[in-house]
Amino acid sequence: MSNSLRFLAVILALAAATAACAEPVTLEYKFRKGEVDKYRLAMDMRLDLSGIAAATGQADMPPMDLSMSIELIQKTLDVYSDGSAKVKVTYRNPIIQGVKMPAAASKSAKALQDQAVVMRISKHGRTMSIQGLEKLVGQDMPVNLSRFMDASSGSALLPDGPVEVGESWMQDIPLPFGDSQIYLQSTLASYDEEIWNLRVARINQSCSGKLDIKAMVESFLGAMAASLKQKAPDLSSISGELLLNGQMTEFFAPSIGKLLKSSGNLDASLNVTLPPSAVQQGAPPSLSCAINMRMGMTRFN
Repeated sequence: MSNSLRFLAVILALAAATAACAEPVTLEYKFRKGEVDKYRLAMDMRLDLSGIAAATGQADMPPMDLSMSIELIQKTLDVYSDGSAKVKVTYRNPIIQGVKMPAAASKSAKALQDQAVVMRISKHGRTMSIQGLEKLVGQDMPVNLSRFMDASSGSALLPDGPVEVGESWMQDIPLPFGDSQIYLQSTLASYDEEIWNLRVARINQSCSGKLDIKAMVESFLGAMAASLKQKAPDLSSISGELLLNGQMTEFFAPSIGKLLKSSGNLDASLNVTLPPSAVQQGAPPSLSCAINMRMGMTRFN
């Protein structure tokens, strides 16, 4: 073969490979009735209390470090015609380390063992409905937290249609607390890697948003007052916000429709202005703290 023909063959091979990589990729969860998927979630958190120390005139408070791990066992109970599925998620082997927890909090953590929620999840990873969450966070739920689960479940929120490498998609997740909102931007970074002999799509995801502290406090105090059948304390003049900013990398296997691994970090800063009545009793006018979380989730057999 002449040099020119060899060169032409190389060009054609590169063009074919480029065309293959440029083909749109369909990213969808695939559910099968009766299947069981297992994930291990790990999280490290650091709470910076220096802002509270400064506001209260105390010596510098050392940061608090906390580590948590838990297993999520997901069993598909039913699959619907739109590709969504009814799944039961059971929590097992919760482990919390790093700080000495109050007895009540330690008991609550142990109570997670074998607790379960039943969710309907779309083929794009969105939580459509959820049952049993009140058993995990308390009987008196002030709001429907199914939308919050979209951002906190660890599952990749996938695009509505095929995407090419380099293409991005946006998702806004309004939360049930005033004008609280979370914004997600995801990008198909690559589709040429393998994990466990499966071709995976690398998805880079950035997260930003805020939670309205006043609306959250009012929701939870209202629910608490209803359960205790007594008037809630007046915190109507409290204000503040929790600002969120984070990045995640997710590895999704389109051939089996499963998330294999994810990892990332989330930074949060809390700023609260306290009511005048609290300040009159000696509380500082405002408080602030910062939280850094590193998390990862891995599918296992």
